Amino acid sequence: MTKARRAMQEDIKLIDLIIELVDARIPQSSRNPDIDDLGKNKARLVLLNKSDLADPVCNRAWTAWFQEQGIKALEINAQSGQGMKAIQGAVQGEDRTGQETGDTEPSGTCDGCRNSQCGEVYLY
Repeated sequence: MTKARRAMQEDIKLIDLIIELVDARIPQSSRNPDIDDLGKNKARLVLLNKSDLADPVCNRAWTAWFQEQGIKALEINAQSGQGMKAIQGAVQGEDRTGQETGDTEPSGTCDGCRNSQCGEVYLY
């Protein structure tokens, strides 16, 4: 765990958006507490996976709670693909400071990070 935390501390400087995948049935328990500490000034997106197995009322309550914390949250089901298209829209709707933008297309010469020279993905 210490090695992963050190790696996250180094890499967090290089990223613009933190995407956190949690279990919709137990969102608070399945979160990594280090991410809150390390990602204080970063844009955040929480994906409530397995949302089909959780109570829809609870899903909406958790989504609202994350929104109150300043964190965008989406209900998804990775197995069926439900909600997956909303992820790209949410990612492109955030600028580098975490503020909503009206842009839906990547700016400049960026091709949406489909080019490996444009950006990297770090998984922990």
